[in-house]
Amino acid sequence: MIKELDEPEVPSVFICPISLEPMQDPVTLCTGQTYERSNILKWFNLGHFTCPTTMQELWDDSVTPNKTLPQLIHTWFAQKYLQMKKKSQDLIRNASEALDRMTVMVDLQGVTRGVLVGRCGCRSCGETASCFFKLVVILC
Repeated sequence: MIKELDEPEVPSVFICPISLEPMQDPVTLCTGQTYERSNILKWFNLGHFTCPTTMQELWDDSVTPNKTLPQLIHTWFAQKYLQMKKKSQDLIRNASEALDRMTVMVDLQGVTRGVLVGRCGCRSCGETASCFFKLVVILC
């Protein structure tokens, strides 16, 4: 069940090919490839005037902001956050319910032991188990 909370795989279109991290300020080159602005500017500052993905020589070194992609990335991460939040709340609720059931079982065990000790006067675990078996037979 914990595996359900593993990090979701981020769609590759949201990942900068240079840093392999989700983009926050994506820009597109003349080749049509999109990169995180800071990463592609570092690439240019290192003296590279090729597209890092296609290795095509760039005929234009301008970058065009990709206005749609940040909205898609934000929406996707917001949805994943809500899904993970719901899963974690479900896990907490299930754990709480299981703990409640275990508490009831421990309480019931104590009451049953008390009834058996009071009813048949047994004192040892072996005697208690024997009396418990008799009680089960009587109740069934």
